[in-house]
Amino acid sequence: MVEKYHRRGYLPASRHKRFRGLRGGGSLRPGKKPARKGKTGSGSTGGELEVGAFVSIHGLKKMVDLNGATATVVGVVKNPDTLNVMQVVELHESGARMHVNALHLRVQKLNVTNERPYMGPPLYGVKYGNQVQLSPEQSKQTFPPAVPLRKIYPKNCSKTSRWPIGEIITMTNPGISSLRDRVKLADRSSGGKVDIIALREAAEVHRQVRQYVYKFIRPGLPLLEVAQRIENATKFLVRQNGTQRGWGFPTGLSVNHVAAHYTPNYGEPERIIRFHDVIKVDFGVQIKGWIIDSAFSIAFDKRHLGLLEASKKATEAGIRAAGIGVKLKDIGAAIQNVMESYTSELSNTNDIKKRNENVSVRIRVISDLGGHSMKRYDIHAGKSVPCVACNDDTRMEAGEVYAIETFASTGTGVVEERGNCSHYMWNSKCDLTKLKQRLLKKPSAFRLAQHIRSRYHTLAFCRRWLDDAGFKNHLAALSTLVNAKAVTPYPPIVDHREGCFVAQFEHTIYLGPNGKEVLSRGSDY
Repeated sequence: MVEKYHRRGYLPASRHKRFRGLRGGGSLRPGKKPARKGKTGSGSTGGELEVGAFVSIHGLKKMVDLNGATATVVGVVKNPDTLNVMQVVELHESGARMHVNALHLRVQKLNVTNERPYMGPPLYGVKYGNQVQLSPEQSKQTFPPAVPLRKIYPKNCSKTSRWPIGEIITMTNPGISSLRDRVKLADRSSGGKVDIIALREAAEVHRQVRQYVYKFIRPGLPLLEVAQRIENATKFLVRQNGTQRGWGFPTGLSVNHVAAHYTPNYGEPERIIRFHDVIKVDFGVQIKGWIIDSAFSIAFDKRHLGLLEASKKATEAGIRAAGIGVKLKDIGAAIQNVMESYTSELSNTNDIKKRNENVSVRIRVISDLGGHSMKRYDIHAGKSVPCVACNDDTRMEAGEVYAIETFASTGTGVVEERGNCSHYMWNSKCDLTKLKQRLLKKPSAFRLAQHIRSRYHTLAFCRRWLDDAGFKNHLAALSTLVNAKAVTPYPPIVDHREGCFVAQFEHTIYLGPNGKEVLSRGSDY
């Protein structure tokens, strides 16, 4: 669904009789063709359209069929408050046809797929672009990702590990101080309990996909397109192969007061990224069932910086507190102490009159959400890492893998499940043979169950993936499986105060013989 912005001092696009290129493009009149790339303005009826030029969306509506030089990628919003100006990123001569809605320009029938990195408003929450120093291997990757990891990291590239090792943090816990305990733990981890090589490869896939996301995400993009780009890049880099290699779970793109478990479904009203939004990008990569679960939050409005920093610093506090023999309640207390020391300057975006006012709001911890232990093909393996002080005396053990995550909110900090469900997971206790007897009169539901069990095993999946697999009208069959308790639904988790903002950061760690390894650590966060 397209949102309309009405602000004083700006005319609706439909009332403009002409439009002008704001920079480097001269003046373009509706219905006129732009000059071909490389030509000067002389002899051209419409002036010159160059890379980097800004043109109004209203003008592009008049130029539906651009023969000759055409803008293949137009997408950077110059003025996020009005959302009526787009930047030309690349030109080509394929005769593409363009369709424009109120906020976003789509290019159809593209013959050229090359893109250029994002040049729009700055991102807050992560380091990107010139802020990070990529390794020589990571610098070989293209945009979008088109170089396989096995070419970037050949087998003989390192004497210790083919894939980059995460951040190693030495643990001073007395339980692993002796050499005997270290050797015993090393034998345990190398004996197949945890495949650290698979985890490190999956972590590198996650890092490279993240760098790709920072280069294209912007206000004006539909969430569905963002999710598909992330999943396509992950699918290519991980070399998807059934349940052996692929997605760890659906790409979560929860916005503002939605904390988790949301990804766009086909057929829903189109959700467009806005300038004031806080987007939580949560996606997973799995190899041989070992999952890298990592998430980050980004925003385009600088006033969200306090909220993003609260979640990021709290996650780091949780990682520092974690270790072999550490009680889970101590980790929760460390997270809570850090997060509640922050404030945010923007509390509500629904009130247009107060959108540009700075309102200081205390940040709250979402106590109902937190980290979790992970095992092979099991993203929630039994232990929960709280985000607040509690009475859980359960201890972390050697050789375990954890996802340490925190959620910071400007709302109530109390969440509930609400909205159209998109995330589902197969119930590992369900017997497919017994289920077949129960679904004799519903063969379509059993066929769907067979597909889910063979394709996703016990990993999470979403309705969009079922559509892509050919199950176009699967909702009734899926509801039957939910009622039969063969499939467990995970609806969106939202803060009680609609209109507030929630931020999330998450890392995967491994408690190994040489210390705790932050597997998903990158130069961005």
